[in-house]
Amino acid sequence: MKLFVAAITAAVGLTLFVAPDAQSAPGVKPCSPRLHAIAGVGPCLGSVGTQLTVTVFAKHPGRLTALRFEPPQVASILPEPATAPLLGSGRTRTAIAPRELCNAGNNSRWQVWLMGPLGQKLARIGDFTVIGCPQSNAH
Repeated sequence: MKLFVAAITAAVGLTLFVAPDAQSAPGVKPCSPRLHAIAGVGPCLGSVGTQLTVTVFAKHPGRLTALRFEPPQVASILPEPATAPLLGSGRTRTAIAPRELCNAGNNSRWQVWLMGPLGQKLARIGDFTVIGCPQSNAH
């Protein structure tokens, strides 16, 4: 498994930091810490406008530009993905939960992906559940 991860890491140009406990890294406690994760995101629950903190666990040669929110399946209606610019530099970055998350309705859970400079998805870094959406926004 370690050799496989090292090969993938080398292929995409990432250098992993060794973090014995992803939750002990600086910043907000990541919601879904993953072994050999590129980054983590938290909090995992909030309203539109919530500040999300991304803790980067790996060096990346390019810019990390945005978070992409992949929608949940909601009664056969799939809302469009949403994006939020990633601000800051170093190991701690921030983004704001976009209003488009309410398009899937209150309490919808979105996958959070880290985006690279060419708009490519680099890795899924967690999930975010949006709360406090007005009833009229739900499909």
